[in-house]
Amino acid sequence: MKSVQVNNIQAFNEALKDETVGHIVLLNDLNGDITIQRKVNVDLNDFTLSGNLSMQHTENGTVTIGSGVITGDLSMDTPNATVINHADVNGQTTIEDVAENTFDNSGELHAVKFVDPNGGRLINRNSTAVGTLVIDSPASITLSGNFDMITVAQSMSFILEADAKIKEMQADQSVSVEIVASPTAVIEKKPEGFKLVDYSIETLNQQKLLRQEIVKLNALLSGDWNDEAFVESFIQQLQQAWDAFSKLPDTLETRRLGSDLSKLNSAYDNIPAASDLQQAFDDFVPTIREATSLNGASIEIPSLQDQGIYVYSASHDNIWDRFDIPARPNKEDEVRHILFSIIFQKGHKSLQRDFLIHIPYGTAEITFETLEPGDRPANSDYVTSDSFEFDPSNDSILFTEGLTVGDFLSSSLIPNLSTDYEVFSYMNHADSYVKESYDAVYDSDVISERLNVIQDEMISDEMTGYQEVTGGSFVFDIEKKELRYKGDIKVWDLQEALNSIEGESFGVLNFIDVHSPEVALASWMQLIHKESRGIRLFMSKNYEEPTPDM
Repeated sequence: MKSVQVNNIQAFNEALKDETVGHIVLLNDLNGDITIQRKVNVDLNDFTLSGNLSMQHTENGTVTIGSGVITGDLSMDTPNATVINHADVNGQTTIEDVAENTFDNSGELHAVKFVDPNGGRLINRNSTAVGTLVIDSPASITLSGNFDMITVAQSMSFILEADAKIKEMQADQSVSVEIVASPTAVIEKKPEGFKLVDYSIETLNQQKLLRQEIVKLNALLSGDWNDEAFVESFIQQLQQAWDAFSKLPDTLETRRLGSDLSKLNSAYDNIPAASDLQQAFDDFVPTIREATSLNGASIEIPSLQDQGIYVYSASHDNIWDRFDIPARPNKEDEVRHILFSIIFQKGHKSLQRDFLIHIPYGTAEITFETLEPGDRPANSDYVTSDSFEFDPSNDSILFTEGLTVGDFLSSSLIPNLSTDYEVFSYMNHADSYVKESYDAVYDSDVISERLNVIQDEMISDEMTGYQEVTGGSFVFDIEKKELRYKGDIKVWDLQEALNSIEGESFGVLNFIDVHSPEVALASWMQLIHKESRGIRLFMSKNYEEPTPDM
């Protein structure tokens, strides 16, 4: 690349048009604004540019600005190039985007704004401190040299190199900052919320390497997604980046890197499918065979392997030719609901659509509805009836007024034997008294036990675990799985007494009333599986939330 000398703005712009010119030298002061859209070095040659200088390009390498004076603003948007500046800038220097390595300054900068979204390194080699530095970037910034005032606009992390000196740092209270500082770095004044942290050089290097990988992956998003080798390479590199992320400690910078990786995942997911794959996916409508037969209903899965498209069901194991619809329910007013998911896949891209199949009792027609993305029910197989309905939106079981616990436990909503389940309600409200008919469920960090509640007028202060409480006394015995009591004790008083025992750390003691089959269901009752402790809430179908008093 050749070097040319210029003595006016017109000559400067003509030199920019000649792509063989890589170095432009001023022969005198110039008046006017200069915008540079390719990689070229500018030597002010100790003259003055009365105007603004802007560099905007994506070329790789290093750009140098020779010594002199820029009376206006300097702005740099060179995401793939390192910038070395020797000029004094009277206006504002804006670093919009520079390569990972650096903006390396030897001139005098009065005001700098660093908005590079990818972070970077700012070196001030001039003995005069940078006057004001505003950093509005979420990414990690490395600083070297002297700075008077640094204002941080958003949460981020700093790395201060050896002998870096900052007179004052400031930020709003909502901004969090982590600072990794060399032992010889100095911050004379900083907000209390700015946290000095100690990371190893290895951690910092790992973060830097991961940032570089993320930049490379972002560049690959514009690649040829019809090239299977390219796609496989991208997926492998993305997985390696996630693996590297998983080994980093939890820091502000690590979280930012995780956010950037998530954006890469989303960008990859949003790459359009091949037109033939998308068309096959859009054209598919389930056809239910034997929809009015007592049994044998199925959905045929299209075969498109000759087009390189694989179609299969993701429901109830991988099925490649047809999906056999499960059996009908066994009561006249019941409808069974089955989630049917079908996947169309070609190369790296797969498209999935979910359907909810409604299977009524007897020989009534089996139908389906197409679910919108995100509308998948919590259960992939459940039953509703005129009496009971599972509401996946809030994980509740809706029931018709007048039904009992026994009605529910004998219904098809219970997939296992009813003896595996119990219907109960909590009895922890303030005016509830301990009763022998209750169970006590005790949960702590190390144990979860179901305790028998026993009324025992013979307990005394000679027994281990004896406690007096308003209205009576009790003995709490985890080893025997018992809670013995006498008198009339409120459940809250008993819990508070447990928590007040000096030297002991107790968990939560809940009282539950397990309901017998003949008890009528009521809103706020709950269902629990004896083994899994999974809980669902009962709500009356005509229940309404109480209206707050105005």
